[in-house]
Amino acid sequence: MFFTLFHYIKGFLDLKLTGLYLERFLNLCVKSGIYIWHVRKESPKEATARVSIPGFFRMREASRKTGTRVRILRKRGLPMFLHRHRRRKGFIIGFILFALILTFLSSFVWSIEIDGTEKIDKNIIRNALSSCGFREGVIKYNIKVSELKEDMLRTVPELSWIWVEIKGTRAFVHVREKTPAPPIVPLDRPCNIVAKTDGVITDFVASRGTPKIEKGTVVKKGSLLISGTVETKHGGTLLVHAEGSVKAKTWYTKTESFPLLYKTETQTGNEKNIYKVHIGNFTLPLGSVPYTSYRTEHEEKRLHLFGDVYLPIWYEKTSAYETESASVLFTPEEATSFYGEKLLKEITIPPLAEIINTEYTYILNDNETISVTCTVSCIEEIGEIREILEESKNDGEIF
Repeated sequence: MFFTLFHYIKGFLDLKLTGLYLERFLNLCVKSGIYIWHVRKESPKEATARVSIPGFFRMREASRKTGTRVRILRKRGLPMFLHRHRRRKGFIIGFILFALILTFLSSFVWSIEIDGTEKIDKNIIRNALSSCGFREGVIKYNIKVSELKEDMLRTVPELSWIWVEIKGTRAFVHVREKTPAPPIVPLDRPCNIVAKTDGVITDFVASRGTPKIEKGTVVKKGSLLISGTVETKHGGTLLVHAEGSVKAKTWYTKTESFPLLYKTETQTGNEKNIYKVHIGNFTLPLGSVPYTSYRTEHEEKRLHLFGDVYLPIWYEKTSAYETESASVLFTPEEATSFYGEKLLKEITIPPLAEIINTEYTYILNDNETISVTCTVSCIEEIGEIREILEESKNDGEIF
């Protein structure tokens, strides 16, 4: 991009090269320090190329030695453009003003894009950036990324890392959220391992401490799994830091009532595109939706000149698709499958849990509704370390 812009400002020529020794001609030009680009061979005796204006006048010696004819096809670039319009002073003044305005506008940040968020709302990040002085319309040369990073980490303590990358008039804000660390009990403090959820024990290993369960034991949340109290060889007891792994079969369920008569919307095939033009904070609507029932899709596109040089002007396209109501009477089995999949998406499963089975059941109600239950069976680690409090332990060994 910068290469093309540089040659456009300096001016260049499109050439037609004709001769028997085109390769030798080009080699002599390169040896003479003449830069030639965009070379295309059209036949054994003809080729086209581009060269700067000073380079064109330095080609005469190579042209004479190889018998190559050099003909100008087109003059390109800013100098030629200004020369062609040298008598139109108003046009030239307008062009210069446009270039100055463009240069001025390219000194600002007109678009901020945020990525890396999962739990934190992007609007929270955007508002925090604004409170730190970084918003659309700021001069990009005044932005100190290191100071902005420190201010953002203080303003949004849920962030662990942030970086701002500016390309043209666009800013890309990359963030990382903090992952809450699980509570850690030091190894020198006695503790038990208890159940963090209900389940049926499928496997366990007690590497330190006294197991209080067996395979097949039904446990409730908070039940003691591995005790930090162990018997000593003297017949007493000793408090230790219990260690081990306990896996259990767990269940996650969700139940809701739904109508058997399911109402849906279908498209009629009619479509209308509505546009809005945004210039900074000013919005110009162009048209309205003529339908009473419809669904929409939105698309935004910013005006940019080249690369990442975006202007504070963009348009919004809204595609409106007309819809009409339709009803479907489900059988109990169809309703159970349809609504069960919706319930499954609403159940929160621990990330390390292994899903072994998913089951949908239903109960028909008297008011033409159905109660659907989604049950997810998992195998997961349910052990949770819990420190033995001072009031529940004694010092040293107990005889």
